[in-house]
Amino acid sequence: SGWKCTDGILSCMDIIQDPSNATFPFLIFANACESARPSVIAENCAGTLYGAYVTKRVPHYIGTIAKVPDELSAQFCQWFYK
Repeated sequence: SGWKCTDGILSCMDIIQDPSNATFPFLIFANACESARPSVIAENCAGTLYGAYVTKRVPHYIGTIAKVPDELSAQFCQWFYK
């Protein structure tokens, strides 16, 4: 599992095993359901991406630990970016 991107799926293993020494962003805003909820089993849910970004020293990550209705998620996103 992972995040669906325009060029494929981004999994936590892609981030953790990235050999390029890429520079990661200062802030990741992930308003998907359970996007900040750690998983007991690796690759079990999108929340494992949170842990992967932490290992890459991303200083700020905004996500959810629960399921969020799409409409509320969209409203929060709009408010956040204003």
